[in-house]
Amino acid sequence: MPGVQRLQFFLSEPPWEAELVNDRRLELLREESATAPHDGGVMVIDDSGDRKDGTATAHVVRRWLGRYGKTDNGIVTVTTVWTDGRVYYPLHATPYTPALTAGLIAWQQSRTSDQQRHNAEAARRVAVSRQLAAQSATLIGTKPDLASLPEPHPFHPAATTGNPGPSQTRTSP
Repeated sequence: MPGVQRLQFFLSEPPWEAELVNDRRLELLREESATAPHDGGVMVIDDSGDRKDGTATAHVVRRWLGRYGKTDNGIVTVTTVWTDGRVYYPLHATPYTPALTAGLIAWQQSRTSDQQRHNAEAARRVAVSRQLAAQSATLIGTKPDLASLPEPHPFHPAATTGNPGPSQTRTSP
């Protein structure tokens, strides 16, 4: 395995708990007088966003990216750091994913598309059915030997809450 892949595997699949390692790192920083927090320091919270092509990477969604001044595909990381102007070190970094918002938008878009396709197909079926019923009625009126056939009725789609499946498709009587 090439070195870059080994490093990627080492960083992405560590045999340790990252939170425990971070807790220990912070404990060591607090114990050292040169890096220990004090009244002259502050905790800074930063929510920086970076643009990212595609959506295959975890936490990438379409969102406002302030540093670019526009909405685009990106990753936002919320980071807390401690600094006193002399010393600066990260405390925690967490990717922010508005999962509910992203999921809701995707669901609404797919639902609208599905509903539009369903409505278009139902309208097409009704139009074809009406045309066939009218042609059949005309044909029956001109051919006395066809008068014994049942009267043709146009197709009326069943009211459904979703896309029609085989059990929801209604045929004309």
